[in-house]
Amino acid sequence: MRISAEALVETEDEKDIYLIENGREKKVGVTTEKIKFVRIDGREAIEREQTLNSDVLGDRKALP
Repeated sequence: MRISAEALVETEDEKDIYLIENGREKKVGVTTEKIKFVRIDGREAIEREQTLNSDVLGDRKALP
């Protein structure tokens, strides 16, 4: 089975992160996800990068 990437596009998405304590909602950070196409060992691949930016939870980056 072959999967076609013709309908896929590189993109970036950003979402707010909230904590709820004692019934009160507080924004504590933002997550960002980037999707891009790369070549690895001559083959096409999709690379996904996730980032969390938060003074409360800490900053983190997840790479493949």
